[in-house]
Amino acid sequence: RGGGANFLFPRLNPSAYVGLDRAPSAVALANARHAQPGLRYVVGDAEQLPFDPGSFDAVINVESCHAYGSSARFLREVRRVLRPGGAFLFCDFWPAAEVADLRAEMEAADITSEVLAALDERAPLLDQEMRAAVPADKLDAFRAFCVMPGTLPYAAFKTRSELYVLCRARAPA
Repeated sequence: RGGGANFLFPRLNPSAYVGLDRAPSAVALANARHAQPGLRYVVGDAEQLPFDPGSFDAVINVESCHAYGSSARFLREVRRVLRPGGAFLFCDFWPAAEVADLRAEMEAADITSEVLAALDERAPLLDQEMRAAVPADKLDAFRAFCVMPGTLPYAAFKTRSELYVLCRARAPA
């Protein structure tokens, strides 16, 4: 819904920033909610990016790639749209068994411990806020989405069957 791009845009201060989502309703909402010169949102598929080769200095992907049909296709598209020497920044949760392959593709750091510490720190307040705002029959789903202690996603981090990775790569110069 555009919040990440809206947060990063004034902090990174690029001349232009483009957010992408495959849902037209999400793009319309983001463009309406976060309208400002230089920031725009477009409809598109991450596995077939609707941009010319070499058209970006940087590509940022936060907690999305795990849901794509093919992360390999997405990574090929990132390479295609980055200008020579352009940067790719990525963070996501990833199956532990596949992190070695990911590391072969790019420089990756396992930050699962730090993410778990942050999840634990925010859990009491988030739990209190959720109980006040979320209907009881939806609470379990919201808790899992927010990776709260006691949920399957949290357990996957704790047992390290899923890792939270932070990656960066550069397009060949």
